[in-house]
Amino acid sequence: MYLVVRTSGDPMSLLPAIREEIRKIDSNLPLFDPKPMPEVIEEAIAGMRTAAGVMAAFGAISLVLAVLGIYGVMSYGVAQRRREFGIRMALGASRMGVLRLVIRQGSILASVGIGVGLVAALVVTRLMSALLYGLSSTNLALLGSIAAIVAVTILIACYIPARAAARVDPITALRHE
Repeated sequence: MYLVVRTSGDPMSLLPAIREEIRKIDSNLPLFDPKPMPEVIEEAIAGMRTAAGVMAAFGAISLVLAVLGIYGVMSYGVAQRRREFGIRMALGASRMGVLRLVIRQGSILASVGIGVGLVAALVVTRLMSALLYGLSSTNLALLGSIAAIVAVTILIACYIPARAAARVDPITALRHE
């Protein structure tokens, strides 16, 4: 059995008066573990808050792994195409043109990944809609902001290899092989 008392001041200051009133009704009723409502609510959602923190940590780790993966793929691709970039630059391609070429390729990878991720997110949120308290299963603002964060971080990861491709010396690249 629970007793909930609404007060305008400090609820713990009224505890002796509440104990006395309960004792007047029935002296055998025990009053144990009195707590203010914010503390009761905090205890009730502590497990969910911990689970959300763990999920956020795993999400951050997965974002870092995705960025490192894209960076690795782009770096490897740039290293494999070093001669091609040298030929392009020897034939008159600008450094900015090579930079844009590599970033465009990374953007295509990012777009495909983000598209697949958004579709998967919509499917999974429909399946888990009962667990999403306070969020609709099609929260487009949330999905859009996550997609934007992923896109920006992937473009940053593509920029570093693209900058290396734009710095290729045509003569050195052509003599390399």
